[in-house]
Formats: sequence, structure tokens, C-alpha cells
Amino acid sequence: MPTKETMKQVVLQQKAELKIEEKTVKRELLPEILRWFRDSRVLILTGLRRSGKSTLLRQIMREKGRFAYVNFEDERFLDFAAQNFEQLHEVLVDVYDSPQAFFFDEIQNVPRFEAFVRRLQDQGKKVIITGSNASLLSSELGTKLTGRYRAFEVYPFSFTEFLAFK
Repeated sequence: MPTKETMKQVVLQQKAELKIEEKTVKRELLPEILRWFRDSRVLILTGLRRSGKSTLLRQIMREKGRFAYVNFEDERFLDFAAQNFEQLHEVLVDVYDSPQAFFFDEIQNVPRFEAFVRRLQDQGKKVIITGSNASLLSSELGTKLTGRYRAFEVYPFSFTEFLAFK
């Protein structure tokens, strides 16, 4: 189980990494997702591995302000459990100065994450998560978040995106 101090170090490091400007191809799905941003539902980006979910998530963050971000793929979160979410929330509020939106990359790595996501949503916070189809669809999303989310399927580059990349 990561300590609160470890969580803070990880969050600070990930925040610093977000500031590194990466040149990416603007995904065609971005405008549609941004239209749904004001909706109260949780936004979920699913898709195959290496299809661009994390990149799309970063593009959304660049468009929106007052957010907090955590990537659960970090090995320091290997022993993270549902009971750690409250401490993580305290860290995120401290590091990101009371964020209004929460971006969680690969959150399906944490068992029973759905309860925390629902609590944030119930508090009026915007929540955007990423994960692979199999992992997210096999979770309890269907029971804990029924009617409370909007899923977007992220595919590898379209031909137009590929041309923009080249």
C-alpha cells in the first residue's frame, strides 16, 4: 500500500510530465468528447492497447482547466487499493488546488474503483477515465455506474490522422 507521501511524489512527478509539450496528431474524436464534457456523466475512453487513449486524454486536458491527473500504470501504485482513494483525493486536491475534473488513466488496475468514481460524480466533479475494453467492461461499471457514463471507443489512427502524422 503506497503511503500518502509516495502518492504525492507520484502525482507531482506525473504533473510535471504533463507540462512537457508533445507534438501529437489531434484526434478526430476530440471535438465530440469535448461536446460531452459539460454533461454530468463520467466519460470513459476504451479501446485496444496502443490505440491512443492516453494521448487523447492529454489532448482533452489541454483543452480544459482545473483538473487533476493520475496514471495508475505507475509501478508505485501496484499495491494501491480502494481504501487508498481518500488519501489520493486529499493529495490531488492539495497538488492541483481544488480541481473540478479528474482524469484517471488505466484506473481499472485498481479493484473496486467504481465506488470512488461514483462518489466524485455525486460531488459534482467531472471524471474521465481510460482503460482497455476487456478490463473496463468486465468490471462493475454496469452495476455501480449504470446510466452514469458515456463511453467512447478509441481506435488507432484513421487514414486522415495517419496522413496528418506523416
